[in-house]
Amino acid sequence: MKNAWHRFKRSFFSYNRSDRNAIVILAGIILALLTIQALLPHLMPKNDYDFTQFKKMLDAWESENTVKSSEQHSLFTFDPNTIEASSLDSLSLPQFVKRNIVSYREAGGKFVSADDLRKIYGMSDSIFELIQPYVIIEEPAKPSEPPVQYASNKTFDKKTEYKTPQNREIYTEVLDPEPFPTIELNRADSAGLVSLPGIGPVFAGRIIRYRQLLGGFYKKEQLLEVYNFPPETFSSIRDRVNVDSLYLTQLRINFLDYAELLRHPYLNKDQVNALTQQRTKEGPFKNLSEVAALQAFDSETFERVRPYLTCR
Repeated sequence: MKNAWHRFKRSFFSYNRSDRNAIVILAGIILALLTIQALLPHLMPKNDYDFTQFKKMLDAWESENTVKSSEQHSLFTFDPNTIEASSLDSLSLPQFVKRNIVSYREAGGKFVSADDLRKIYGMSDSIFELIQPYVIIEEPAKPSEPPVQYASNKTFDKKTEYKTPQNREIYTEVLDPEPFPTIELNRADSAGLVSLPGIGPVFAGRIIRYRQLLGGFYKKEQLLEVYNFPPETFSSIRDRVNVDSLYLTQLRINFLDYAELLRHPYLNKDQVNALTQQRTKEGPFKNLSEVAALQAFDSETFERVRPYLTCR
């Protein structure tokens, strides 16, 4: 043993000083690593907590809620124009989308096709693709013709009376009836609208809500866009209504955000995206011809919405 130590010492001192220093440093590092490896298991904190029971409770809660959700919500065929709020609540849709569908209907909006659901704020492409096969738009039943109403012989001042020799009954012939007053659609209140033939409180409310949603009427034919408005009723009142386009509320397309533009019944998501992206890329619109040049607007669509757009 003593001889071995002398051999090691002679061989060690045979190296130059820098090599000896390197050997000492390397040996120190190896010794330190071996020491840490030996002590590490004793230095690590022991886990005294058992999460097994908590994990079981969490799994049970998730399982219970998954079953409950699948029982309460599902997809089924529905007409967005007629589905009741209680049935809509059980439909597997985000709550805010259901609320926006009801608000759109209450404002007088009508879904003509399944694609009209894309107008609803919050209706993403993924949600629409999921529910599209279940959407059925039923054609509204044509209302029966209203009974013919005859004017009383006391309605007009100018008349001619005839008496028959048999029973002396009096017949009245209308010569020159007084003209009916016309109703301006953008300023009319509910009482004024109800005075029109065929317009009751329900239709008066729908007309006012749709007028607010549009920002006013620029032609009387827009009454036919009101939910379930009968063409026969429009034919009977078209000469008794007029429209003053000075009362339109226009959309300031250089200032309104995405959600505000999408609320308008005449604009869909593609068109609003085109407006906002063009505005971000090229700056504010200078005139409406720049809007007409966007691919999202064909000539018919642009002319329909043009009265409601302004660059100011």
